[in-house]
This record gives sequence, C-alpha cells and structure tokens, in this order.
Amino acid sequence: MVKELKGIEIDNLGRTLVYPIGAEEDVYSILQGREYPISLVELDRVEQIVDVGAHIGSSTVYFHALFPNAQITAFEPSSGNFELLARNTVGLPGVNILPWGLASRFRRARLYLSKGHGQAASSTVFNMENHTGKFEEIALHRASKEPVFEKGEISILKIDTEGHELDILADLSPMLHRVMVLFMEVHSESERAELDAFLSPRFVLRHCHVPMVHRYTLMYLNAEALCTGRIRTCGAPELRAAS
Repeated sequence: MVKELKGIEIDNLGRTLVYPIGAEEDVYSILQGREYPISLVELDRVEQIVDVGAHIGSSTVYFHALFPNAQITAFEPSSGNFELLARNTVGLPGVNILPWGLASRFRRARLYLSKGHGQAASSTVFNMENHTGKFEEIALHRASKEPVFEKGEISILKIDTEGHELDILADLSPMLHRVMVLFMEVHSESERAELDAFLSPRFVLRHCHVPMVHRYTLMYLNAEALCTGRIRTCGAPELRAAS
C-alpha cells in the first residue's frame, strides 16, 4: 500500500494525478514537458506510444494528454508504482498498462527500493547506496516478444529502466527502424557514449535534458524519417548582427 500521497489537478483531463510526497520535481518536470519535450518535433501521425518504466504514470498521462487518440502501452514492474499507475490512468481510453518490466530475455529479478520517495520511487535491480536494501521479486519479459513491438510503427518509445536501457534496445534492434522518436534516460557518461554509438547512424540526437550530473534524458529522432519529412523539427533561431 502506497502512503503519503499528494496530487496535481490536470485540467484538460479532468482528473488528479497522485504521487508520493517528495516526488514533486520529477512529476512537474514531466507534466511541464521538460523531461520529454515532444513539442520540439512534429510527426505526420501519432498512433502508437510505448512507455517502458512508466513508474506512477506521469509520462503516460502526459503523452495521453497530448495525443488522446493514440494507443499507449505502459510497462511497470514495481508493485507500488503499478498501484499508482493504475490509479492515475484508470478510465483513460487507449491506455494499456502491464505489470512487468522488459529485458533481453525472460527472467526474475530483484527490484531494490529507493530511500527517496517510498515504495513508488524509481527503483533498480542493483542494490546501490541510495536504496534501502529492501527489494521485491519482479518479472522481466523479453522486449522483442511483446505484441506491441511485433508489427506497426511506434511513434514514441520512452525507456527509463535504471540502467537496463541498452539491454532492451539491443533486443529491439531489428525493429528500431519502426520507432520515430526515442526518449532514453541514462546515468553516466560512459552509458551515454555507448548509447550514441549503438543508435548511430539510425538515429540523431535532438535534445538533452540534464537535471543533475550524470543523469540525462535524451531525445533521438529516426534519421530516415527526418530526411523524408515524416518528422519535422525546428532549427536554431537565426542570429542577427547588431546594426
């Protein structure tokens, strides 16, 4: 059971998004478009969105508010997070939530709980210093075997899995050409360099959000779709010399 919650009224959805006390900055960063600035691009259509590591549903709700007609599939293995994800997305048309995580193969794993925001905080399968030592057993399914990835275009793919992003991407590699916009969170310079190397030349970097040292949320665009005009993005503003 998740305790000590607060809420944010979301006018255009007519609902309140609830979140653990202490998670305000993360939630507002997502809902205000700083974390996933999809407004930087225009897509010819947005039909399918996949949210891997949906946590309490802030990103799922954000994407639904912007693209209410899209089908959204959200994965979240933490029972505490999933409880809030279900509460925050209940009744939203086109949103399908699944209580497991993704990886390159099916397996069971330990999900360690953060000291920060209680059970519903971002967690990891690694027991790091900022975690309590408490954990729960979770299921990780093979990403490429999930029906949502088997066919059709993915307009937006967001992956925030506390260090397992590259493992998931490697398994999805044969189908990444069908992803138009890719949001990734990484936690070190070396991981960011590995990600750039893996995605090049199929994707180009459009935006980098850096809320703190060694934490990045990166926005990549499908290079082919960008060249053919299926993705449109604005360039830097023109600089004018003083007269």
